[in-house]
Amino acid sequence: MHQLSRGKRCPRPTVAAFKTGRDCASILLGLGLEPTVTQAMQDGGITRIRALYDTNVSLLGIGKYCHFVVGE
Repeated sequence: MHQLSRGKRCPRPTVAAFKTGRDCASILLGLGLEPTVTQAMQDGGITRIRALYDTNVSLLGIGKYCHFVVGE
């Protein structure tokens, strides 16, 4: 562990320093390709995941399913 002198704080990465990636797939009547977290990570050049969000927007069986990845 690092010893810190009094009054100094550990630097933390800012939100702007994080990378984001996503992988989406269209859904038609419940059928479609599954988006993968691995593809979302590759899209954003992410090696360490900090947060993972899933979204599913559909109406009458037609819509979009996405994985959003935030990390370093």
